[in-house]
Amino acid sequence: MADYPLVSINGFYLTDDGTSGGMPCRVSIPTLDDLQFDYTGQTVQAADGTPHNFILDFVKVGVRLDINVFQLDQTEFENIRDSIATQVGLSDTTNVTIASPYGDFDLECEPVLPKTIESPATFVDTLLDNVTFHLIIFSVN
Repeated sequence: MADYPLVSINGFYLTDDGTSGGMPCRVSIPTLDDLQFDYTGQTVQAADGTPHNFILDFVKVGVRLDINVFQLDQTEFENIRDSIATQVGLSDTTNVTIASPYGDFDLECEPVLPKTIESPATFVDTLLDNVTFHLIIFSVN
């Protein structure tokens, strides 16, 4: 069984029961591995074959954060959707916390408008398949 990151959006957890103690939903965050390093740069090979690293601080602000959820309960989906809508109405940021093998992150994010949430919008029983939250990192706490 794979380890999926434990993600919360505005305090609502992407777990089977919506709590921090629940089993994490099957979540994919394509840019998550980019967040694990504090530096970025390029390695250039000199004429004699010696490698040289040119290092810069990696600024995480502005990085796109797409959170893909394989299956999400209707109640959790509606809670997250409503909380993001409230934050947008208040011109406030959305808090996202991630606990993963790549590290733990506490982020303030802005939603990508107008398509912040992408889903087929068809519930089977009380589950919604293939939900994606589109956010951009505003600041790192």
